[in-house]
Amino acid sequence: MDFHNRIDQLEVRISGISISPGVAFGHLHLIDPNLPASREVRNVDSTAVQHEVSKLERAVEEVRNSIAGHVREYHTAAGRDFEEIIATHLLILDDREFFAAINDRIRTDHITAERALYEAFSKTAGEVAEADDPYLRARAEDLRDICQNIRLVLIHGPRALTVSKEDMTNRVIFSINLYPSDVLRARRNKAAAFVSSSRASTSHGAILLRASAMPAVGGIELPDRPLDEETPVLVDADRGEIVLWPTSETIQRAHDRSPVPDNIDPAKTLPPADAQTNGGVHVELWANIDNPSQISLCFHHRLRGIGLFRTEFMALEHGQIPDESVQYQIYLDAIKSLGERPLVIRTFDIGADKVVVGLDECTGRNPALGVRGIRRHLMRCPEEFRTQIRAILRASVDAKVSILFPMVTHAGDIERAKAHIEHVASELDRDGIPFSQHVKLGAMVEIPSAAFGIENILEIVDFVSVGTNDLLQYFTASDRDNTAVIEYQQPETAGLFQFMGHIIERARAMGRERDVHVCGDLASDPEAAVTLVSLGFVSLSVNPAATPRIRHAIENMD
Repeated sequence: MDFHNRIDQLEVRISGISISPGVAFGHLHLIDPNLPASREVRNVDSTAVQHEVSKLERAVEEVRNSIAGHVREYHTAAGRDFEEIIATHLLILDDREFFAAINDRIRTDHITAERALYEAFSKTAGEVAEADDPYLRARAEDLRDICQNIRLVLIHGPRALTVSKEDMTNRVIFSINLYPSDVLRARRNKAAAFVSSSRASTSHGAILLRASAMPAVGGIELPDRPLDEETPVLVDADRGEIVLWPTSETIQRAHDRSPVPDNIDPAKTLPPADAQTNGGVHVELWANIDNPSQISLCFHHRLRGIGLFRTEFMALEHGQIPDESVQYQIYLDAIKSLGERPLVIRTFDIGADKVVVGLDECTGRNPALGVRGIRRHLMRCPEEFRTQIRAILRASVDAKVSILFPMVTHAGDIERAKAHIEHVASELDRDGIPFSQHVKLGAMVEIPSAAFGIENILEIVDFVSVGTNDLLQYFTASDRDNTAVIEYQQPETAGLFQFMGHIIERARAMGRERDVHVCGDLASDPEAAVTLVSLGFVSLSVNPAATPRIRHAIENMD
């Protein structure tokens, strides 16, 4: 059937915000484990109560029967053994008392199976998520995952669980949130586009989408009418909207408007090219990447090198921290691919919304303010840190490599990190293992205390990188993943540029302004990039796809 030519459905346009530009067409697929509560709150007739109970029992059985396939497809990044995940899910599905209570609720209150299920699982998952024990907290995700699958069967039938990886190539993923795990799943399965209710355009999930060049729109609320796996969707991220049941003409017009991506051929690239203002100021342009496969974009857009390699996404992609030999090969391959271009490797920034189940993780009600980034390495996982440093130093022989520490609070963090590096270097030297003794060290400035203490930090590192996304959230006390406070995350009204002006002024006073880079999302926004350059920043690390617009904006500055 030609779904976008159906005559029984009219086009439905829903406006949102553009997260990652581009145009794509596909069929809707819901993946979020936190599906919204049912809008249908009506009571069911007493004669239909048993039907709801039976429907729930059948759905639970369908989920139980498909559990192995589901875990194999969707939990490759869960960080736990395959059999352990299945066993955990089966324990929940076989909890007779829990499901008996749900059935009693259906019979007593005459409500739908979907509503009773959602409320029961939400309550239990919420309680488990508050537990002090990290193992128990991880079970909250298992509960939400099972709830999602049962609800999908209740709403769409058994086939909602049978979408295979190959089918994702023409699927438009819809997720309530912009969790990195959901984005990684969509990217791994080669989804056509990503749509979310979240407007958190500076979240790590949004950053991943832009790095993947996957068309994505946020701020989308789906309509009340029933939607299934065959609902056709046009994602027009250039305009920040989606179209349900689009006509062929609408699809063609959108594709005609959207520029065709350039074919990337590293063999035919030109040398790096800085941007230059009309006044003759040279601005270095570097690339942000989270996957070595994106290195070709650095050549294609004539960027100086990799200004930020986010290594934690290797762990999120595979559900575990790679061992030393695996990391060594990843870094060595990246170095060889870059040739003479420099590479800045950021150590694992795990914590907050970047969580690998089963690893030591941040506790507390606000993980963004807890043990994440370099704090996690120094306070809880020093051996993990040393393993990464060993791999980097070994791979960096005769290469232009720098190590960047995330979430630095003050100079003391750097001194402690340096002590670990010296220890690793002494071990490698003792064992006669070749390693680089010329790796440069840098610190992320994304906490106000680090910004105010910029002189003390610059005195003991070779460079700093300003992470504007986290700096903005900490500066304004507004969680970058919380859309309820998104209005406070506007850098102009929040005074962020004035604050960043302080950073570059202090660096200029030390003669170190060229050692201060900006690697957050502001650097990839043409208007913001112009403001940054006017403040005195002359080194920007950007999303490679944004390079043409950034270069054009800078070269047309007064």
